[in-house]
Amino acid sequence: MTTTTTTTTPKTKTILFLGATGGVALATLRRALAAGHTCIALCRTPAKLTACFPDNTPPANLRLVQGDAHDASTLERCLLLPPADADAENNGNSNGPVAVVDAIVFSIGARPTLRGISDPHVCEAGMRALLDALRRCRARANSNSTWTPPRLVVVSTTGISAHQRDVPLPMLPLYRLLLHTAHEDKRAMERLVMDTTATTTTRTRRSSARGEEEEEPQAEEGDGPEDNDRPLVDWTLVRGSLYTDGPATEGRVRVGMEDPVRGVVHSRAVGYTISREDVGKWVWENCLCADDGKWVGKAATITY
Repeated sequence: MTTTTTTTTPKTKTILFLGATGGVALATLRRALAAGHTCIALCRTPAKLTACFPDNTPPANLRLVQGDAHDASTLERCLLLPPADADAENNGNSNGPVAVVDAIVFSIGARPTLRGISDPHVCEAGMRALLDALRRCRARANSNSTWTPPRLVVVSTTGISAHQRDVPLPMLPLYRLLLHTAHEDKRAMERLVMDTTATTTTRTRRSSARGEEEEEPQAEEGDGPEDNDRPLVDWTLVRGSLYTDGPATEGRVRVGMEDPVRGVVHSRAVGYTISREDVGKWVWENCLCADDGKWVGKAATITY
């Protein structure tokens, strides 16, 4: 008797990178390219990214787009798959729904200096533009029921959680004095992300435990799951501790989990530093390569 073994080829994803010229996004991008995925990088100066590759030559599966990540129209063009790719996503049906990228890695930011940062709203403005572009894409879909939320991984920081202290006490003066402006920007960015699934209007519910009415959040039209029973994006916030430029390590990384919408801290990880390379490796392994949904709607605290 002959036994036939069937092997399944992993699906090739299309991943959009914003802020890929360095840091966490670059570390994630290198791994995605090596795995054969199609990657799109929106850069204000593409030459800065090509310089990161041998002989200034990016791999064939990387598409560089020059433009401003604060421009929703530019982002919309990056999010939409080319017609041939969209037809493949729709099983050859050229009249099928609009297809967008499978995942987005958002790593826009400005490194703070003693003089402050050049744009104190760089993260907030970038996220607002991205979400506007995503809503445009969803509006272009033939039917809301066909919308497949792309995976959105947002690189953020520790020190901004409303539900826990995730930095060591000796680090608090640094975070509150030197990083205050940058962290306010990150907080605003995170609120925009969380508002895509959680709530901005309210309805009342009766608490059986206390016998009184409480206010329970409910999504506004166009933003949350009530719009089409599926969220705009499947997001994860990645909060690294103080970022360094060191290499990836083995076995040293600790990760805490928080549900920032419900205010639940599942586990804590408090530490001083983490390399951008290690965070990029974690993002690749847990949110893009073998994503089981564990981190959707969660914030990951990553540190040594």
